[in-house]
Amino acid sequence: MIRPTLTVISSYFAFVMCASASFSLPNCGSDTITQYHECSGAFSYPSGEIYVGEWRSRKANGVGTFTYPNGDEYVGEFKDNAFNGLGTFTFSVGGEYVGEWTDNQRYGQGMFTFANGDKYIGEFKDNNFDGLGTLTYSNGDKYVGAFKDGQFNGEGTYTYSNGFEYVGEFKDGQFNGEGTLVAPQNNN
Repeated sequence: MIRPTLTVISSYFAFVMCASASFSLPNCGSDTITQYHECSGAFSYPSGEIYVGEWRSRKANGVGTFTYPNGDEYVGEFKDNAFNGLGTFTFSVGGEYVGEWTDNQRYGQGMFTFANGDKYIGEFKDNNFDGLGTLTYSNGDKYVGAFKDGQFNGEGTYTYSNGFEYVGEFKDGQFNGEGTLVAPQNNN
């Protein structure tokens, strides 16, 4: 489960290193007829967002950076003005998502780090944890297993920081169905 995610993340970092060196398209320039077509350049939206990157057919297509007025920032691949492909979204208040995107949604393999230090590595669908994944809490607790719509659903293992471990079924984020609670072994 973790190996494909690490491959995606490693591939992304190699991609960013190559892409950040320079854009493959010429500068957009100021000619309004050819502006934002098969070129690279910056555009400031009236609402305060800024896109810097590659343009094709007058849309953000290729590699670029999209910055919001509040300081949130996406760096990665675009298709038809949407986050599509590999990218990193950094929240100005803390937290970051690194992984795959489809039409501005976290979709596929990725890693989400929360501002408080909690971290999820696994599958995403429609911006939610969905599929197999690992959620590690900053307090030391950890869940490894199936997610649906952002919650524990299906088979999984929840390990508490005190050593207790529940192995079994979950539904809507709660123990549900068959499972076993295992106490930590006393090493005295």
